[in-house]
Amino acid sequence: MKPVSNKRQSRNREAKPIRDKFAADHPNCMVCGRPADDTHEIARGPARRKALDKPFALLRLCRECHDDVHAKWSLGQQYALKALMDTGNYDRVALNRLRCREDDAISEREVWMELGAVLRRLLHT
Repeated sequence: MKPVSNKRQSRNREAKPIRDKFAADHPNCMVCGRPADDTHEIARGPARRKALDKPFALLRLCRECHDDVHAKWSLGQQYALKALMDTGNYDRVALNRLRCREDDAISEREVWMELGAVLRRLLHT
């Protein structure tokens, strides 16, 4: 396993209270309903670091669903899951901006078009 840099350790410590509260507020996997093991950031690459303490960019998942989300889910599907399962923290524009994209890089229409795929996944878990 790759060692964690001092900068990353510091960032993780800063994000911990927010992530702990998010985990307490969302104890179950947002896909299958089992107890959640992981907090997933809806971001990739450099944007992931910025997402660590942003509730609008977090999902709670069990290990199995977390692996599945990484392997098979588009960002639009992850946005749709967030919109469906955590409406209070859902902010599509903030997610796009976090990823250094235009406000409509992933549009509201696209999110809702992905909802069908998300619902099919939820029904088959």
